[in-house]
Amino acid sequence: MKNKYGLKWIFSKTKGLRPQLALFTFLVLLSSATEISIAYFLKLFMDIATGESELSLLTVGVLSVAVIAVTGIFAMLISVLSKYIYGKTERNLRSELMSVIFSRRMTEIAKQHTGELQTKLTVDAQAVSECFPVIIKNLVGSAASVVIATVGMFILNWKMALIMLVLTPLGNREGYI
Repeated sequence: MKNKYGLKWIFSKTKGLRPQLALFTFLVLLSSATEISIAYFLKLFMDIATGESELSLLTVGVLSVAVIAVTGIFAMLISVLSKYIYGKTERNLRSELMSVIFSRRMTEIAKQHTGELQTKLTVDAQAVSECFPVIIKNLVGSAASVVIATVGMFILNWKMALIMLVLTPLGNREGYI
């Protein structure tokens, strides 16, 4: 029999939470976009200081404060939603494990160490329940940040973006960055 424990198995345990996972992914993407957009507002402040922008300092200040506030709201929503997903998944896993334990004969259960059962009910359930939100936040958030930052670099200054795209891998290869 093939071992079904892995990401596919963990994903199957989030069956009732797919809309929340989709919303969580969407919020992670939006959060990445707002975090990267802060660099654009910093450039606007520099343009105002050098006289290259016709926007007022007040307008850019209000917009940048709004973006920072929205970024904070996204961070709070992501945190609350991830805790909700953790808790619901962990509760489902514990219920499933308890039903398996109660469906066994007492002699089979007595062969297991109490600490091992307790670990399965706590640490293992927590690790599995945190898996998908952590993967989504790290993988999707990082990938979105890279794409959005690259597009943003080209919007701000395409010449510098090309230089950075050429020099960054070379610097990483040589150990300078």
